[in-house]
Amino acid sequence: MKGFLLFIFAAGSIWDFVTSLLGIIGIFGVTDWKPEHIPIYISAFIGSALILGLSGNAEDIWSKSGNDKYKILIPFHIVAIIFDAYTSFLGTSQNVLLKDSRTAFITIGFGEVWEMTTFEQKIALLFVTVLVTMSPIAFSTLRD
Repeated sequence: MKGFLLFIFAAGSIWDFVTSLLGIIGIFGVTDWKPEHIPIYISAFIGSALILGLSGNAEDIWSKSGNDKYKILIPFHIVAIIFDAYTSFLGTSQNVLLKDSRTAFITIGFGEVWEMTTFEQKIALLFVTVLVTMSPIAFSTLRD
């Protein structure tokens, strides 16, 4: 059972990374692939990797019996979780729920998603967002 859960949470972590990557690129206003946007792609990749790294090491960061040197990362991890949930919400809504992936990047805002979805879709979207956002954290907890 543990192996299966690790696999599922690893898949969720990959989707989490992808939605963060696309979200950061979209937030910078990029809507298409151009060579002049390479610094933005690199920044988004590194930012997404950092977010995934923080959540993927949540067990060490939040452990009461763990090393105190990781405690400095707690406020950064909190901000990363909030930002991660935001980009996951937008990425899942645009590319899955609304099927509006005219570009590879997130080009839709929170208010726009909220207006375009039914009550049931909002509930499902929030549920999926929580699962995707917590996937790397769950992976971190289960892997040891």
